[in-house]
Formats: sequence, C-alpha cells, structure tokens
Amino acid sequence: MEKLVRAKIALKELWGWDEYYFYPLAPARRTDLLALDSIKLENKIPEVDFKKFLGTFFSGNTVYAFPENDPPYLEESLEDYGYWYSELCIADSSLKNLVYWSHEDTITLGGLALIEKFKLRYPEYSLFAPEWGYKL
Repeated sequence: MEKLVRAKIALKELWGWDEYYFYPLAPARRTDLLALDSIKLENKIPEVDFKKFLGTFFSGNTVYAFPENDPPYLEESLEDYGYWYSELCIADSSLKNLVYWSHEDTITLGGLALIEKFKLRYPEYSLFAPEWGYKL
C-alpha cells in the first residue's frame, strides 16, 4: 500500500491530477494529453477494440489504478478497461503514461508514447475530441 501512496503523490505532482478532475474537465499543466469523448468513441470504435488497444499498450507492465472512491490497487491486465469508468486514473509503473476516465463521458490519454500509438491505431482520432471543456 505504501508503494501505491507514493505513486499517487508522484502522479499528482507530475500530471497535475487532483484526484477528482483532470483535463479536459480541469486546466492542464502538460501538453502531452489527448481528450476523447467516450460516446463518440463508442459510436465509431467497438469497445472490444479499445480494450485490446489498452491491453496491448500496457502489456507486461504493472499498472497503478486510482479510483476516486475506493482504495488504489495494482492491475496486471487492462483487457477489461473499456469506455465506461467513472473518475478512475491509471498509470504505468513509470508514471509516463496514464488514462483518466470521467463520469462526464471523457477519457484522457496522457504520455507521448500512448498518444502516438493511439493516433497510429486510430488515424481519425480528431473526430473523438470533446466539444466542450478546456483546450490545450
């Protein structure tokens, strides 16, 4: 548990996440972020494909998971993480890549490697941008 507490503190410092809201619901401190609208994603990309994308990207890495109202935990596989989570932030063990889900139907990808892989896999990524919220 101590490791998770330290990781959460470091994640907040590195990314500016406040445990409740994150970009695009709150201003961003970094530019290596990509905000996505969950509803637009679901209309164009089957959820199983998004799950596979996350599972493949984070494969072989222990992932920190920080739900808003539950204790943090370690996750070994992201094959079950799709579009519909509420105030959940996950990050790889290096804290260089993260995913944040909000109950406002947004998903934020953070980290150059994760964003580059997403853009390569889904070249139409700009169609999934939220029409509201903060902009980079």
